[in-house]
Amino acid sequence: DEFAEATASNIRALSPEAAREVSLEELRQRVAQGARRIDTALGVLHPEAQRCLGNTALSASQADSALRVIRKFGDPRMVALSRGAVEAVKESRGDGDSVARRLSEKLAPRLVDIVQLQKEMFPQSVLSFHLEHGEPEVPASKLTQKASQDAVVRHLSVDDEINSSVNAHARALFEVLEVALGDDMPKAPARMLSATSSAASEGTAKLVQCLVEAAPDLTKVSVCLASNMEPVFSLLMRFGKGAL
Repeated sequence: DEFAEATASNIRALSPEAAREVSLEELRQRVAQGARRIDTALGVLHPEAQRCLGNTALSASQADSALRVIRKFGDPRMVALSRGAVEAVKESRGDGDSVARRLSEKLAPRLVDIVQLQKEMFPQSVLSFHLEHGEPEVPASKLTQKASQDAVVRHLSVDDEINSSVNAHARALFEVLEVALGDDMPKAPARMLSATSSAASEGTAKLVQCLVEAAPDLTKVSVCLASNMEPVFSLLMRFGKGAL
């Protein structure tokens, strides 16, 4: 289906190792298997949510909006942003304050790409931020040391990377549907696949925590960036005024 097609294409763009070792057709099949695995787990853990999801009919425009976001994860601009974010986490060794500053340095030259991707993924939304006054933040340095260390040393096999990417794509799809459908979309599917281990803080701290826990998985990093565009802008305004 279209989800499997988009996810397989993104994995090839985000994972050179998977692209070398697995054909596109095999990758599509493995993505479809992963989607079935998620559906089975949802049925076991959250049967009411699974039934609700199965009975939810999407309009053509809602389905197109959801898939539009998913397809952008493999866009060369998003891949470049995600690689820059992974580099920021590695170079700062996961320290929250350092990640925020290094992330600003990495992403500032790509501000035009960020703005354009935001418009393409979420054409109905409007990015708002203030140049002189940053939003209130929880200090990013409150991240757990364990998550910081894991982000630096973690390495995924190709099989693990494919499974992880399928989970990240499915979670992103569920989150987009939550916005599109409101109360008609159960929260359990996205929550079941959530990559975060603790309640997220607002703003830059949420963005940085998401990136530290996601790195070096480029798909998860792409989801973090796509889900936190306004904090990305706030961070650039705070640390990168001179570079913009």
